[in-house]
Amino acid sequence: MESFLNIREKINRIRFFIDRLKYKRERHFYLAVFLIAGTLCLVSVLIFFYQRNQVIVRENIISSYYEEAAVTDGVLNDSTKTVDASVSGTDKNTELKSPGKIKVYICGYVNNPGVYEIDEGSRLADLIKLCGGTGEQAALEAVNLASVLTDAAMIYIPSAEEIREGKIPAENAGSSIGISSGYTVNINTATLKELVTLPGIGEKTAEAIIEYRNNFGPFKSIEELKNVKGIGDKKFEAVKDKISI
Repeated sequence: MESFLNIREKINRIRFFIDRLKYKRERHFYLAVFLIAGTLCLVSVLIFFYQRNQVIVRENIISSYYEEAAVTDGVLNDSTKTVDASVSGTDKNTELKSPGKIKVYICGYVNNPGVYEIDEGSRLADLIKLCGGTGEQAALEAVNLASVLTDAAMIYIPSAEEIREGKIPAENAGSSIGISSGYTVNINTATLKELVTLPGIGEKTAEAIIEYRNNFGPFKSIEELKNVKGIGDKKFEAVKDKISI
């Protein structure tokens, strides 16, 4: 009987030992599962924050790029405006420095008498070239081809015969005669070319003066010139100091 109890006690001990092993295994298993789960959670959290930081870094990089681009564009725009302003200022200065235009009336023994627009500071030689040169009878040796032209001037190129006969003093040849030199046009003997040297007298009016003179004889007074068609009080006032009979 006693031996039977001993055997039973041994069996119980073996069972207890087996149960204890099972318990330890289960506890280790659950502990391992818990550790794995915790590790996974920790790794997930770390990955989340890492990725979030990467996104923030990328956003900062992009934001910085656009800010730098905006600043660069602003600088370029300012530079462009400055360059445009400089170019505009240069253009304005160039315009200011560029020679202006003047209008000069040339007549007498030239090929194409008339009013010409020419650069300010030009010489008489430039104007003669512009109007196509002079006629064969022109007395170029009596004019100052190097004289500087002025706006609204009237230049008369005389003939050698006029210089010889003293109709135009040599010192007045090529100047604004009839305006400042004291030279007057004799309306009883003047040719068509001489008449058109008067201010406001064109070819048609000059022809009318000659026709009137042929029909009614020489003018008795300069006031009689107002009887010519096309010459009123205003035009007469402009020429009365520049004509004679």
